[in-house]
Amino acid sequence: MELLMENWRGYLKESEGLNLNWESPNFKHEWNEARGYPELSVLGYDTWIEIAESGREVDITLDLLGQIENTTAPSPDVAQEEWKNLEPASKQRFLDALKSGVIEMPIVVKIDGKYNLLGGNHRLTGLVARNIFPIVVWLIDVDRLGYAE
Repeated sequence: MELLMENWRGYLKESEGLNLNWESPNFKHEWNEARGYPELSVLGYDTWIEIAESGREVDITLDLLGQIENTTAPSPDVAQEEWKNLEPASKQRFLDALKSGVIEMPIVVKIDGKYNLLGGNHRLTGLVARNIFPIVVWLIDVDRLGYAE
């Protein structure tokens, strides 16, 4: 147990010096996820791209994390457990991105006053499990744009 705690302290010290660059999401790739939301699916692909590009970067702190639904990473403790269940290839992609210092921003949509994670659950889980905050997400406020009813 002492060795585990020492390794964790070492990791936390190492992660404090992280200088991450946040890459814009791949909206074309995330269209399949967007189609799972009736409010977005009815708009079609071209409108999805238009509204996705109108989003903005938002810093998510641990306090704000609890407002995001549809994620396996509502807290570091839960994210650490969920990390164990992710597919090895997904974990490796995240670790490679983390090592490179370039992370694609997860996408959060606001529909009917609720925040939902649309894409990037593995990235978000990996970041939260490692207690890396703030996390930059791409927020698409569908309510503000007037598309949700």
